[in-house]
Order: sequence, then structure tokens, then C-alpha cells
Amino acid sequence: MQGTGKTTLAKCLAKNYEKNLVIVRMPEGDEHKDRLSAIYATIHSVERGTSVILIDEGDEVLNTDDSFFFQSRTSKSWINTLMEQHQQKIIWITNRVEAIHPSTMRRFSFLMEFKSFDEEKRFKILKHELNKEGLQGFFTEDEIRELCNAYAVNAAGIINAITILNIGKNTDKETAIKEIRIVLKNHEKVTVGKHQEVRKTTRDFSGYSLKSLNCSENPEKIIGILRQYIELQEGGNIKLSIPMSMLFHGISGSGKSEFVYYLGHTLNREVLLRRCSEIQTMWVGETEQNIASAFQDAQENNKILFFDEADSFLYPRRDAFHSWEKSFTNEILTQLESYRGIVIFATNDINGLDNASMRRFKFKVEFKPLTPQGVIEIYRTVLSPLVPVGKNLSAIEQLQLQGIKNLTIGDFAVVRVLPANLRNLGTDKALSGW
Repeated sequence: MQGTGKTTLAKCLAKNYEKNLVIVRMPEGDEHKDRLSAIYATIHSVERGTSVILIDEGDEVLNTDDSFFFQSRTSKSWINTLMEQHQQKIIWITNRVEAIHPSTMRRFSFLMEFKSFDEEKRFKILKHELNKEGLQGFFTEDEIRELCNAYAVNAAGIINAITILNIGKNTDKETAIKEIRIVLKNHEKVTVGKHQEVRKTTRDFSGYSLKSLNCSENPEKIIGILRQYIELQEGGNIKLSIPMSMLFHGISGSGKSEFVYYLGHTLNREVLLRRCSEIQTMWVGETEQNIASAFQDAQENNKILFFDEADSFLYPRRDAFHSWEKSFTNEILTQLESYRGIVIFATNDINGLDNASMRRFKFKVEFKPLTPQGVIEIYRTVLSPLVPVGKNLSAIEQLQLQGIKNLTIGDFAVVRVLPANLRNLGTDKALSGW
């Protein structure tokens, strides 16, 4: 994973053991033989015992397994022979290990995986970097946490933001926060890819209303069950050896995803969102590893694991045209068997799920269109604050609004962001057009 501190750790190790760190400078351009020559020359020219060699961006050299799309450019025998015969201390850094042949992997004395940063790790790094710059107490802990929650960047992005901004104790705090946001947002935009955590939108649940939801299970009951499950977990109950797996299904806009985030807010658990586009890759075996990594991350850090668009994850295996579709579903179901935490799947198409997967869910909750009472409740929480004082819905307008069929929470969210001139046409007219 890029930007997670691999190079920084290598530099710290060399300094700690009082060794010279010799970094192999890969030649510019795309001449693969020049890369191999640079590595070979460095290994045979550096004095042994006093130096550590760092080979950064080693993917092109180490990845000797062919994939469906790409052919390896390094001979497996060449790299294996090199690793057997050299007598240097070498640190290799790579962002992908899936295409490294097992025979090459066995030749490393030590392997370490660097994962993407969650909110808590970002908080520690940002606080540390601010302290290094003499800015202890300049920001409140809530302000630091809000920044870490809003931008899914790794260590490099955080350090970059603090380094390039000339923030001092005399800097206006609002200006400083604005500048940090700009740097973190731009860094995230160009670095966050399908392997990294998607940036979480900061959500305000002060006006959130469970009463507006139309579910097959009472939302309060769901919250109570999950709270009890967490209490048993934290109490070290050895009998608690099952996952709390839930399936939320229903039409688009019915409030499934927002309810998941409300659960995280209420239960004080971070929600780890994973979409198919972040999990699935072209590399053989990497998709399954991404699935396993998501379950591991959620369990180790007590997160709510959330798979949106579940029909993209749980393919009906009997209808699969490709072997990877079956292995995708098999890996999800295998991970569910050993997972010990809360995992929620959401889908708009329950008929598109693998039949065998349905029995793995402890709760299957359907989210339906709003009831007439729910329509008025969601109007009061979402749209009423936008209405000028003294212009409440008349009795006739309430009936007109309740008479619109199949309204969802998402419909009201759309109207909320409409330009004021369109909202002024009338709520019932605006909604009837969506």
C-alpha cells in the first residue's frame, strides 16, 4: 500500500542500527534492463557490514508471475539466483505481492505488510506531526478527529499537509483548518484507489429520525440487538463465536445505507465500507485477498463491515459464467464462517443474490417506501427547516403529499438539494416529478 510509511521505516531502521542507507535509484524511462543493472551494480559496489540497501518500487523486478493481462519482464531464475547469492542486507519495497512467485517469497528472511490507515491511526499520525511542529493544543482533539474522519489519506498525505503549510501558533485557526483540508482533499483525490478506504462523508445525525423508516423489523430492536452483541463481545463472552450478519434489502433510496451509518454513530463503531469496485481486480487471487483483508481489518479494529451493492458480491453460483464469479462468492461465505463481528450487506436486488448465501444472514430486513405517517415525519426532519417561518403545510397539502405513491427518503433528499426556485414550486409538485 502506497504512502503507509514503508520507506520511512527503512530509514529509521538504518539510523537505529547505525548503518548507511543506500537507495537504489531506478533509471528514468521504461528500460527494464537498466533497472536490473542498477540493482546489480549497487549490490556489488556497496561495502558489506556497514550499509543497508533499499530497493524502492521493486514491483517491476519482483513480479515474475504472468497474469491474464500482463507478462512478466523479469526472469524468475534471475531474481531467485540474485537473492541466494548476494551477501548484503537488502530491504525491498513493493506495493503489490500478488505477482511475486512463491519460490521468490520464500527467499525473504522477513516479510511485513503495511495496511491502509484507519481513522484512529490517522489521528495519531496527525497529532504527532502537529506536536513536532510545536502546535500542541493548537487544534482541539475533536477538530483533529473530524479531519481524520473526512479524508482517507495515509501517513504520506498527512505529513505532506503539515510540511508544506507554514502554520504557526499565530496563524488563524480557521485559515489553518481550511488549508489543511485543501491539501488533504487534493492528496486523497489522486492517491485513493480501489485498494484504499473510500473517504467518509461527515454525517450529521442531529435530525435523523427512526420513525420515518418503514422496515420489516423495528429499527430500535435492531439497535438493541447489536448493542447487546457488542456488550457480550467486550465482556469476553467465550460463547460468542458467531458473526452478527445482516442483510438490508429494498428499493433504492429507502434508507438502507444511511441506517448503517446511523448504527455506527449510535454504537460508536466506525463503518468500513467496501464496494465491488474497491474489491475486484484483474489480478488472479487478489480479489480474494482484498475480501479477506476487509474482514480482518474490521475484526481487528472492531468496525462495522459494510458491503454495499451486495448483489455484486454474492453472485448466484449456479448462473456464473466465469470461475472468478464463483470464487468471489465462495470467499465471502468462507470469511463469514470465521468472522466474529458485525457485517451488513445492502442490496436493491435481493433476487440477484446467491441462494445459499441467504441462510448465512441472522437478520434479513426489508426497507420499504415511506408510509403516509413516515412521509410527514421525513418532511418535518428534512424539508421543514428550509421552509420560511409561518409557512407550514396546510391540511390539504399534507394530504396531497401523503397521496404520492412509493415515496422514499431518497426522494426527499433530492428535493432538499434542488435550487430554491424549484423547491418553491411546492413540495408535492417537486416530489411528484421524481
